[in-house]
Amino acid sequence: METNGAVVNAKENIISWYKDGRGGKPPTPPDHWNGNNARGALIARQGLFCAYCQVGLKLICPTTTVDHFRPQRAGEEDDHQGYLWLAFDWSNLYLVCDTCNKAKGTYFPLLDPAQRVAFSNRDDIDQEEPLLLDPSEPFPPDLVTLKLCDSFPFLLLEVNPNHPGAARATATISKLRLHGMGRTEWLKHRKKAVDKLFESLEKKREQGNSGPLPPSQPNRTKPDPQRRPRSRHFSRHAEPTNDPS
Repeated sequence: METNGAVVNAKENIISWYKDGRGGKPPTPPDHWNGNNARGALIARQGLFCAYCQVGLKLICPTTTVDHFRPQRAGEEDDHQGYLWLAFDWSNLYLVCDTCNKAKGTYFPLLDPAQRVAFSNRDDIDQEEPLLLDPSEPFPPDLVTLKLCDSFPFLLLEVNPNHPGAARATATISKLRLHGMGRTEWLKHRKKAVDKLFESLEKKREQGNSGPLPPSQPNRTKPDPQRRPRSRHFSRHAEPTNDPS
């Protein structure tokens, strides 16, 4: 993928705006991250799944968007000034569903607000500890438990309160509405996938090719505390060599 000249010019304009201390309204970069080439590169990196909720995405879908994990600009209620200099940074771009994108918005608090970096000390950005979980981070297997039930919301996410990442997991689930609010179809789809899995396990057990099902099967009216959510981990550092264009 060749570097787009407009992207290069936009990056230079953004850097100049910061260095010159112009103030006022910052420049508006072209959204090349929404182009087919950039989306294709993101799909190759993370697969056809929302980086936040893991729902399956269609290759061409009007409700699919590219999210900046660290927002370009701040909203009225945000405690940051935006990260416009990361507008074209591959490590800051994720393909996500429209529901997650709208729920997250420009929200980006830190566990310690004093660690917030600006353009002037941007090289220290790794010292920031975002409150939201970064999809590129390995997901601890004992952080969240997936419980199943036969009534809405079908899937319950229970955070381990004793885990060091409990605050981050709780904030992420709440902000992205992963507990089910406004996600009826998504939850039904997930329950259907789980039902299909257990049907497959049941057939294998009947054929003598598998051990017994989990204790909560086949009666799953009560949550199963043993089943944990699946995490599709990918490295944000395994990036394309060129700018999104």
